[in-house]
Amino acid sequence: MSDTISFLSRRLTSEKEFAQFSELDLPTPVAPPAIGFLGLREYWGSIMTIGLVEASRLGTDEIRALADEFYGFTHALLPFAGRFRVGLATTRLGSFGLIVFVFHAGCEDATVRLIQECKRGSAWKKDYCVCWALDAARGRVHTHRGFPLTMFPGRRYLERLIAVAA
Repeated sequence: MSDTISFLSRRLTSEKEFAQFSELDLPTPVAPPAIGFLGLREYWGSIMTIGLVEASRLGTDEIRALADEFYGFTHALLPFAGRFRVGLATTRLGSFGLIVFVFHAGCEDATVRLIQECKRGSAWKKDYCVCWALDAARGRVHTHRGFPLTMFPGRRYLERLIAVAA
């Protein structure tokens, strides 16, 4: 795991209450993707999943395949929405994922566009996953296109963290 991903994962667990998936006793019918950090958080009866992946050496096909695999994992968590923490939620809003592709030495515009378009699922079905590109060298986070307009933990939050990490 890269220093940037380690730093971000520590802050996400301490400040945004994400629990590292490997530390949870949550059975899933789909194996989690092999990425740098995989965190889960319950939020208003929904399961929010965040993934951080070192992407500097990934090609186009690998990025698409990882977006598919991550969405498959978040989709498999849908039955746990509203039940992740026993007794806390009575509403089942859905399962939502954010995978952040981390680039240390910059990210080409074509790769940014590819990642932005790797959104999977449907907000209407309460089951979607969006993809962002984090360009650590430039201190920028390139968010997904279209709806939903925002995603937790937020672009500004991640940009502030990478500015501190630099």
